[in-house]
Amino acid sequence: MEELVAQHAVKYRKQHEAAVQAVNALQKLTPWELDARLEDGNPAMVREHWRDKYGAVVDTVPTSERALREAAVREANGLAPARIDTSASRSVKTGYRDAAVWMSVMDYALDHPEETVYFVSSNTKDFGDGVTYESPMGWDLDGLENEFVHLTSLDQVLDRFTKPAEVSEEYLRKLLTAGDASSAIGKQVFSRDGSQAFEGGFDATAFRGGLGSGPYRIWADKWLAAPAAVMDSMSGAQVFTIGEHVWCTVNVRWLLSGLAFPDRDNKDLLAFASCWWNTRLLLSVQDEPRLVVLRGQSPERLTDEDLEAFAGKAPDVEAVIRSVIEGGQLPAMLRRIEVPAPRPSQGGSASRVEDALAELTRIFLHNGEQMPGVS
Repeated sequence: MEELVAQHAVKYRKQHEAAVQAVNALQKLTPWELDARLEDGNPAMVREHWRDKYGAVVDTVPTSERALREAAVREANGLAPARIDTSASRSVKTGYRDAAVWMSVMDYALDHPEETVYFVSSNTKDFGDGVTYESPMGWDLDGLENEFVHLTSLDQVLDRFTKPAEVSEEYLRKLLTAGDASSAIGKQVFSRDGSQAFEGGFDATAFRGGLGSGPYRIWADKWLAAPAAVMDSMSGAQVFTIGEHVWCTVNVRWLLSGLAFPDRDNKDLLAFASCWWNTRLLLSVQDEPRLVVLRGQSPERLTDEDLEAFAGKAPDVEAVIRSVIEGGQLPAMLRRIEVPAPRPSQGGSASRVEDALAELTRIFLHNGEQMPGVS
């Protein structure tokens, strides 16, 4: 529980710090006083929120004093699932939390011999592959062979606990082409699982001017904000029920388009860019549809054949820039690129944002055929 809660709190703290820096940077570039102020960060409230959220759907297995003490011993000695990572300069002991999780599971299994304990983790590096275990984890399982089941993937969970169901392809396509699904996919690019495909940069096609105009290949460092997503195709749908809920896993190919930072001589530049992203999704198909990226492959640039049909698939440029504003990234954009400060308006902060958007649109789309910094 606390591991999941901490992931949200750490992400919140980093985003809040970045937002404060962006607002301060925008103020320095703006000739008038901005009507913008962020509240002080409150990670404690974020932690409380997510504890309540998770607590409403799961029961937490308590970690005993014995489990914590044994976890400390294992990390100190580099005993699995803890380990000692050795580099050229020093050795680092890690894995206290993994060991605490493992020992909590062992405690629960020993205290509930009448139950079958299912342990689900894709972390096969530390917890093992479900068949073989490093010492002393193998010894921990002595006598529990019939009561302990280790599953290492969602597919294994689905095979064991779900029942097949049916949903029409037309209905799935309708869900995946809806605005909510496209918005969710754009945000998943920054999620823990989705972002792995974009770590270290990605291959993409950039455009001089608007989307589809003057294409050239880039290696992008990252997206400025959540890109607009358009579904291209889907395959391999598997529909199943868990209790009263209907879910689906499906392969979906998306066309992502947005503002990205090209890797060009370490300069802070922006370009309109697009790429293909092949994903495996988990999709709720009833009530309020929800989706999560289970796996995302490395993004791919558009081919010459793709570009011929691009005009019919490319999203509206205004939708791309709108995501920048809705994601709170406009100050960061103004700070990172050399553009004229937006002209003052007579209205409030909302009209100033509109001025900034208009100025950025003019610069990117109407200031000749060339993007800023692109040669």
